[in-house]
Amino acid sequence: MKLTGMECPYCGASLEADAGAKTVTCRYCGKSFEVTDDIVRTEHTVNIKDEAKLKEAQLREQQYRDAQDRRKMYEADAKKQNYKHGGSGKFNLFMIVICALGLAAGISEGRILAAVIAVIQLVLLVGARMLGTGTLKDIRGVKVPGAVLTLVAALLVIPYSLVLSQKKPVRLIWPASGIAAHIPDPEASYGTVLSNSPDYFSANVERYSQSEFAAYVDRCRAMGFTEDDLLIYDFQGYDREGYTLTLDYSDSSKTMKIQATAPLNTTEISWPLNELVQELPAPPSQRGMIITDSNDMVKVLFTGISASEAQEYMNAVRETPFGENYELRSGKLTASDAEGNELVIRSEQFGRMSLEVSRYKEPEETAEPEPTPEETAEPEPDPTPEPAEEKAPAASGIRPEFQKSMDDYEAFYDEYIAFMQKYASSDNPVSMMTDYLALMSKAEEMDRSISKVDESELSDEELELYIDVTTRVTNKLAKASIDMN
Repeated sequence: MKLTGMECPYCGASLEADAGAKTVTCRYCGKSFEVTDDIVRTEHTVNIKDEAKLKEAQLREQQYRDAQDRRKMYEADAKKQNYKHGGSGKFNLFMIVICALGLAAGISEGRILAAVIAVIQLVLLVGARMLGTGTLKDIRGVKVPGAVLTLVAALLVIPYSLVLSQKKPVRLIWPASGIAAHIPDPEASYGTVLSNSPDYFSANVERYSQSEFAAYVDRCRAMGFTEDDLLIYDFQGYDREGYTLTLDYSDSSKTMKIQATAPLNTTEISWPLNELVQELPAPPSQRGMIITDSNDMVKVLFTGISASEAQEYMNAVRETPFGENYELRSGKLTASDAEGNELVIRSEQFGRMSLEVSRYKEPEETAEPEPTPEETAEPEPDPTPEPAEEKAPAASGIRPEFQKSMDDYEAFYDEYIAFMQKYASSDNPVSMMTDYLALMSKAEEMDRSISKVDESELSDEELELYIDVTTRVTNKLAKASIDMN
């Protein structure tokens, strides 16, 4: 709406009226007059001068303006108080306190990026508070609701938390002693040495690129670490002294895990050990650990034998008496000779080969009771032969010996799982190698015994027990495998 400025011709007060108005009433002296071109164009024309009325009009004008100013001040103060005591103001103040604490945490932790995010949050929140209380009308001429600034500050909590929660990299100091002295220094800036005992070494190297990892693998090969044929991780190798090295690299986290073990306590083995293995050819390496050497069993762990050499040795066993019953599958040989002696050979990691021979044992015969005189008397011939008796079905119930065998089977695998979990998390797995091999041998025996169970000879209750136990053991092994990985 267009307004025209003029003066009251009676009291001289400044007035404004619509551009098209014909009559105007002065709000100060109360006089009405017609609007003419002379009145509009003349700024200080007064037809009737009344000093008393002029002063009264000026006083009323001042009172009106003072009332308007007081109303505006009251409205501003009410807006300020409503914001401070309302939900928006309280939430804003709460966020200011939280972000101030976040700024202090970022500075104390040395997280510069987190501190910068906290400063941005504080600027936004203070600006939102000034807008909410009316202290600030706009931002560079643009009116922005304070709630928007508070919301943006609240959303910045997410990147702040991610930055602050990231593990602060630690400077890597490579040891000059222990097993670390036998493997290359990765020459990395960040990382952590987890263990460096005489028998075991473990470290995590952080912020390591793919190209740096590839260069480190080349340096390990140049230092004499032969890559293992049975590769499971990104790199597995062993040197002539028997030190083992495992490297596992994650491109997503730019982290390389290093594990190394000291050589086993091996000796030169005089082959053959006894008559159980005298028919077997001499292994490619005569160095290793003798775990068992008795008349009934021989267990040996050989070192310095690659997977291909182990394969050739297993093929050579075909030409021995153990070629009678021979099965080779996935680096494992199971065989037996005509006398029933059993042979198991496995190709292990890090150039190792395990060999086990067990002597066949005749099953114990139960003595039959001597016949009574009545039983020794010859029965009278039966003129009509009876039809052949069919095989009776299995009796109902569970035999005590079958119950015991199932209990022993499940108890063993509970022990097996507990040991493997301890072995996987151990800082010194080399010291557990003997127990590991013994447990693996016992697992073979347990699996052989359970595979010989003839389900057709079991009662319904025994078959149900057999299925329950084997299923339970399988599930336990699967769960343990997932947990350890």
